[in-house]
Amino acid sequence: VTGTNGKTTTVSLTAEMLKNAGYKAAAVGNIGVPFINWCKWLGENDAAVVEVSSFQLEQSQCFCSDIATITNITPDHIERHGTMENYIEIKKSIFKNTKEMAVMNSEEQYEVKCKKFIYSLSDENADLFVKDGIIYYRTDEELIDVISIEDLKIKGDHNILNALCALSLAICFSGGCSECFADTLRKYNLPKYRIECLGEVCGMNVFNDSKGTNIGATICAIKSMRGDTVLIMGGYDKLDDYTLFFKTLDPKIKHILLCGANTLAVLNGAKNAEKDNIIEVFEDINSAVTNAFQYTDCNNLLFSPATSSFDVYYDYKQRGKVFEELINAKRQSQ
Repeated sequence: VTGTNGKTTTVSLTAEMLKNAGYKAAAVGNIGVPFINWCKWLGENDAAVVEVSSFQLEQSQCFCSDIATITNITPDHIERHGTMENYIEIKKSIFKNTKEMAVMNSEEQYEVKCKKFIYSLSDENADLFVKDGIIYYRTDEELIDVISIEDLKIKGDHNILNALCALSLAICFSGGCSECFADTLRKYNLPKYRIECLGEVCGMNVFNDSKGTNIGATICAIKSMRGDTVLIMGGYDKLDDYTLFFKTLDPKIKHILLCGANTLAVLNGAKNAEKDNIIEVFEDINSAVTNAFQYTDCNNLLFSPATSSFDVYYDYKQRGKVFEELINAKRQSQ
């Protein structure tokens, strides 16, 4: 499993579905557990659900999978790969040696040598699709009602797509759609730091989306907000152009608190879109959080950096923990 966003959610959900269906399965790779550590325990009917980054694909020309998928591709890591075209080609290489099935979103299909399994939010010709709020699985013989979207704990179109992708992978591996899969979907919670609600503080609903490590992820986080929102963003400078982000910025974002090494790049994008009037620059996350609660005209405070954490933090988890601690301290002092 590769893709710009949704990899960890898709991998962890797929592994959980397979385990609940009775398979020996593990989420490994870029998710934290090295794939090589699992290989010696891998039996013929066991599943290693592997999260693979573009950095890893760049080094793995001979990697061969039974089933592969790309969750999505949006601009990211251009500072590493040089151009968006290079980034896309590296991501597509996951299908190069796939033996059995390529799982794809109907809106993002690629040329492959193996068979395709297609999922979609709307296309009823797909193998797995959503109609009238219900996920359906199409077999050669019948149309199976899998689960209602309302029964899922994870919300937002981007997470529904992740669920569809994970369900597709589980179906392809097992050869059918087990009731265990639907049961897993009903109970599954997102991993931490993915639009995680921290509750209400000083009259604002606070969300920790430290895993918003690129522009596409932050756009998804913004879409999930209900009501006017203060956004804290900024971090490692990945040489991104933020012009389009600001030109298409959802009007629910009333104030942006900016900090991090990419401050100049973000400001340039905002100026190009004539949106720099809603930005305030701060030295660090601490000072941004301290000032965030003055905006009493907003319902929400969203921390979604739209970039990586490497300018200050080891990873997004450390950054997310720092933000959570700052919010907890603010809650105790109110």
